[in-house]
Amino acid sequence: MPRPEDNERMWAAYLAVTQFETDNVEHRLPCGARVDILTDEYAIEVEWCSKALQAPGQAIYYAVATARKPGVYLLLDRKPDENWLRCVIACREANIRLWTIKTGK
Repeated sequence: MPRPEDNERMWAAYLAVTQFETDNVEHRLPCGARVDILTDEYAIEVEWCSKALQAPGQAIYYAVATARKPGVYLLLDRKPDENWLRCVIACREANIRLWTIKTGK
């Protein structure tokens, strides 16, 4: 398991293997964007709580670009705040699958 101070890429690699049984991380799209985790079913954006508002939009874009369902995996590095709550609501309203993990920060 990554340490709390490890970067998003390390967490994405860990989650890809342990939660989704894939090593398809940082999948590059033709436009140059990178999907954090790509499974047969989902295009997943892995993001820290501090950037939670960006995650739903990125997940939708990646899903469209890869013909997968959108997913967001939030790294809970602090107590939930308004940005986290808005992300949860956006995911629910846009039918985006949401996972969370406490990072220990």
